[in-house]
Amino acid sequence: MLDMALTPTGHPVLFETIASEQVDPNAATAALPEGAVKSLREAFQKGPSELLLCLATLPDRAALPPVFAFWRGLGERYLTELCHIPEPAENLMQPLPAPLDELAEMACSAVSLPRPLCLLAGGELTVTVRGKGRGGRNTEFVLASLVELGKSDIEGLDWLILSLGTDGLDGPTDAAGAWADASTVERARGLGLDPAASLDDNDSYSFFKRTENLIITGPTGTNVMDLRVFLLRAA
Repeated sequence: MLDMALTPTGHPVLFETIASEQVDPNAATAALPEGAVKSLREAFQKGPSELLLCLATLPDRAALPPVFAFWRGLGERYLTELCHIPEPAENLMQPLPAPLDELAEMACSAVSLPRPLCLLAGGELTVTVRGKGRGGRNTEFVLASLVELGKSDIEGLDWLILSLGTDGLDGPTDAAGAWADASTVERARGLGLDPAASLDDNDSYSFFKRTENLIITGPTGTNVMDLRVFLLRAA
């Protein structure tokens, strides 16, 4: 039966799996729109980006198996972002903003996935400084993600988000970055910390220092990129 997954390098792949005796071997493809299986296989032969584009533009809006529904949603988000790159042409070199407001939506949609999910991203972000706090681009990203995830009611999931600089340095701090999960929210609440207020003051370093979520490695002597990781699994 037809299935999808991510390679270790972050590329979506399409492959055939052998169903167990207890599972209908046609179950995974039965809910796919007519002709979709053939279209997806043909697109995959052209490359991962063609596969995502094919999923994002499937004409039939019928219900899909959970894995394909998730990837179609991700493909649609990616396609939408590409279509909203601002003009003029010189702005094409500017990085797209991190879709923090979609992290919670993505987490909720992952509840029905049959296996854990790991999303990876790289590259350096920028921070607009409005407050008087202390922090770097990576700790700021994790705190902003924590704020956005806190706006949604996420149940039945374990999640973790992490962002760090591979050089071991994050802005004017001694941290490489930070990580957070549901327990971070509880610790912050017990300490009387307000994630949104800390974010408004650009005080992500102080926030995660108190919750003990800083990642401190010291200078690593290398500088590949900033790395962001988002993990999801059923609780």
